[in-house]
Amino acid sequence: MRKFHYTGFACFDYCKGNCKRGDSCEFAHGVLECWLHPTRYRTQSCKDSTSCKWRVCFYAYTPKQLRVLPFATAESVRKWIWFRFR
Repeated sequence: MRKFHYTGFACFDYCKGNCKRGDSCEFAHGVLECWLHPTRYRTQSCKDSTSCKWRVCFYAYTPKQLRVLPFATAESVRKWIWFRFR
């Protein structure tokens, strides 16, 4: 399995349009990096279920598609909280 160097948490500087870390940033840049990250993709059920109209949906439609959320390390959560509320 490929290891990603960023978390599935959004980069708040990127959201404000001024992340200077680029590819070395520890946080996701944009919706696709957030929702396609292995710690987020299909870890929740789609609220529209089989009547979903999205061409590409980040959510699970069946219990078989639902992925168990990997253990988030305390360090990654601590970094996200520090980054968010600094």
